[in-house]
Amino acid sequence: MEDRLISLMKKSTMIDKPRYYSREEYNNASREYLKILNPKKNNIKSVYQVGSIGVPGISDIDYFIVYKNDKNDFFGKYHILNLSKDSKYMFYHNCWFVNEKVIENLGYWFPFFNLDKVYGDIINIKKIKEIEIDLILATQYLISKIPYDLIDYSIKRKKFYQRTMLVSIHSLRHTVKLIDRIGYAKKNWLSFCEEFDRFRKNWFKEKNREDRLIKFSAKSILISLDIIEMFDKILIENFNIQAPKDSFKLHSGNKDFYFLNKWDKDKILKKYMIQKFKDIRYYPSSFAYYLYLRSIDNGNLGKQMRKKFPRNIKYSVPKNIKTSFSKYEQILNEFNEFNKKKFWMTANGYHTLWASYYAENSSLNYIYDKIFKTRELSIIIFKKIFS
Repeated sequence: MEDRLISLMKKSTMIDKPRYYSREEYNNASREYLKILNPKKNNIKSVYQVGSIGVPGISDIDYFIVYKNDKNDFFGKYHILNLSKDSKYMFYHNCWFVNEKVIENLGYWFPFFNLDKVYGDIINIKKIKEIEIDLILATQYLISKIPYDLIDYSIKRKKFYQRTMLVSIHSLRHTVKLIDRIGYAKKNWLSFCEEFDRFRKNWFKEKNREDRLIKFSAKSILISLDIIEMFDKILIENFNIQAPKDSFKLHSGNKDFYFLNKWDKDKILKKYMIQKFKDIRYYPSSFAYYLYLRSIDNGNLGKQMRKKFPRNIKYSVPKNIKTSFSKYEQILNEFNEFNKKKFWMTANGYHTLWASYYAENSSLNYIYDKIFKTRELSIIIFKKIFS
């Protein structure tokens, strides 16, 4: 199966090739964005950076922007399309916009391993040490990212996105770290992450780097399927998640999710390899405990999920996991409500993928993306209106 994946990847057109930038150029990009933020004028309390620039030219800049209040503002002022071409490359995607309560409780919904203040006041960010939260975050990562992204950006589009794959494979380590903290990571997963990290750091000096990246990519897909298979057993055998006997389908946005009572990684991989246009994802039925808990929550995210989650599907979930999920969900609801009040739009980011109203009902977010991708002049116009 690995050889088949490699063969398909070699047929894809290589695009999105990394461009080297020095650390000083990354610092310049940060200064450029902080100037656009204009923190004093725009009631910004602090700016925190997630992670570090491990490999200039591949790594991106991840910022959490912490506001003092939820007074109405215009998202377009802070969009990375305001940046120069080089700085846009280094930021890669828009920042996270939060209030103080969300950043204080960041560990409940964002599995950060390194966080540094780059501007403003120091905020007391809680250190969360709950196995149940690690379990929930690992489930979140698996459902929203793995293995679909790895297949999508290497095979499905018939284009191989080099930088995106370098970032996506590297981010696989987050899931592995979470499962390792729970106590169930396999040694070959950990060694793969370490080996890939050495390869990534040496990218710009590496000989035969494209061929090696393809091999790493194929391996990452197989490992991600192995992780899913193992995690299914962990949920059922070690955390007593009792899933319904019947398989079921959930539709969200343009995505179809199948939760299967008999999930076979070899059969699933074959389905992914022949998939062309539709966004269809397959997971063991145990994984949907996450969506079930959201559907019975009283927050706005729960309200939206209840419209989608099958009413006849029930899960038995231990009380300690339910309690931790409530904390997790409370902060996600706060994150989304803040963005609605502040920017008239729901929060961006794959961490809110299961806030299904973000995917389907955030018309302003859709308009922003379409306008900014096609007419950057609109930013100038909107800035004048809202300044």
